Amino acid sequence: MGKGALWREVEVDALLDIVAKYLPLEQEEWIQCEYAYNQEKEAARKRSAESMKRKFSAFKNTEKPAGTTTVPPRIQRAKEIQRELENKSITISAYYNRSFTPEEVKGQQQHLATKLVEKSNTLQETSNYPTVKTTSLSPSVSASASIPKESGLGITNESVTIEDNDPVPIPIPVSNKLTSIPTVRANSAPINGGKNQSLVSTNGSSVSKGNLRSTPQMSLENMNLNHSARKRKRDNDKVFEAIEIINSQLLEFQNNVFRFIREAAQSRLDMKEKELKMEAEYRRQALDLQQQALEVARLDLEERRLHREGKRRLEDRLQQEKREERRERTRDRERERERERERELDERRQERHSTLNTVRTK
Repeated sequence: MGKGALWREVEVDALLDIVAKYLPLEQEEWIQCEYAYNQEKEAARKRSAESMKRKFSAFKNTEKPAGTTTVPPRIQRAKEIQRELENKSITISAYYNRSFTPEEVKGQQQHLATKLVEKSNTLQETSNYPTVKTTSLSPSVSASASIPKESGLGITNESVTIEDNDPVPIPIPVSNKLTSIPTVRANSAPINGGKNQSLVSTNGSSVSKGNLRSTPQMSLENMNLNHSARKRKRDNDKVFEAIEIINSQLLEFQNNVFRFIREAAQSRLDMKEKELKMEAEYRRQALDLQQQALEVARLDLEERRLHREGKRRLEDRLQQEKREERRERTRDRERERERERERELDERRQERHSTLNTVRTK
């Protein structure tokens, strides 16, 4: 349900019908209205109790448009429902806050007897409804209220007879809590010479006026409220059952979300671990490549060194050969000079010998 979603006219009419039917004052009653509204076929959107309360407050607080003499029908109806709500609140507050005089008690008893006769059939439809019995419409009417211990009120299971002349205030408790509904029986009693009858309980023990003042008495309005409370309890049971279903669905959804988060976290951890393994593998391969590059560089340097050494040895060999050639040429030249000197000496000896021979011949 979206906050601030627009309301159609049929939805507003359904809202006003439900508020007029239940007249909610407490939050539990608004929750009941929410459940009833969401079951309506006119409700195109699901609405919360807070949304319904805000919409109804907006209608009831709307002022009459300026320059007009008529009020829109929906606003007029919302204001009428608000007046009924105020009357209901005032009635409940009056039951809580006021004490009754003997004349008011007598008038209430007579009014109660008349209303009990009219409502006895409707109150006896099911076993869950209060059982009301009347024998006569005497002006002196006694109302007996039986409240079991299971009701959670901490009151003994006793029925108390109230006389019309006893100046006893009748507090009317109204509770919105979902407790077990007490069974109420109202029996008429004839006037006994105008004298006050003794207060007698069903178990034979007498009850004082002080105890009687603290005993909760139920009027017709209170029984109607209890009837509404039973209806609210049945509706609230349905609401609570729906809430339990929603809670179980929410719990299942939460478990699914947690499982999805765990699976996502686990998959992320697996991916992270895989990434770390791949990164370690890449680093290992990079180290291998670096080692291979270093080995290639070392081999290249070794090859260059060997090449330089070979080149140097070759140059040394060439230089040695050149030196040997130079020495050989030098030795050849020396030998040639020796031969020339010897030849010259031979020629000189021959010339001297020839000269000597010539001289001898002469």
